[in-house]
This record gives sequence, structure tokens and C-alpha cells, in this order.
Amino acid sequence: MKSLIILSFLFGITFNSIAQESSIKRELDSLKTVHAVCDITSQIGKNIKTHDSLSKIQEKYKSQYLDIQSFKIGRTKLDKEKQIKEINTLIENNDKAIIENRALYHSLLEKLKVAEEKVKLLN
Repeated sequence: MKSLIILSFLFGITFNSIAQESSIKRELDSLKTVHAVCDITSQIGKNIKTHDSLSKIQEKYKSQYLDIQSFKIGRTKLDKEKQIKEINTLIENNDKAIIENRALYHSLLEKLKVAEEKVKLLN
């Protein structure tokens, strides 16, 4: 009889431990998901700052391009064409960076949607 009591007591502890372990695992998964959401949100913020910076650079390049186009004194046509070619290269490279930045932004938004859905499923 004593062994039956001890055995039932041990089973009770085991079941409680398993339930507690399962609860801890769910909480850990929840924390990991919330951390992922926070991380993605942080990356989106950095991405927006980068985009703003690239946009300002783009405006500066366009302004320089207009200055090169309008300024004629003391410069040959060849010099002007060379400067226009250089600024056009800078503008094209910046355009590519802006496009890559936008693609990354949309990718991060998709990741955020998926992570938020996981959070909803956890609740």
C-alpha cells in the first residue's frame, strides 16, 4: 500500500513537471516571437532612416546636375559632358540603392506581418 501511495505521488509530481515544462516552453516561444517582432520593427526604423538619407543625397545630386547644366562660363563642352557623366553615374548608383532599400523595406514588412500573426496565434 505504501508503494502504491509513493508511486501515485511520484506520478503526480511527474505530471506537474511535464505541465510546467510545457508552460515554460510556450512562454519561451512567446518571448522569442515578441523579440522577433521588436527586432524587425527596429530594422524597419533603421531602413526608414537610410531611405531618408538616400533621398536627401538624391536631391543634392539632382541640384548639382542642374547647376552643371546651367553653368557655362569658363568651361568647355567636354568638361561639362564629363561632369554630367560623373553626376549621372552618382544619380544612377543612388537610384539603385533606393530601390534596394525599398525592396528590403517591403521584405521587412512581410516578415513583420508573419511575426504578428504568430503572436496572435500564441494568444
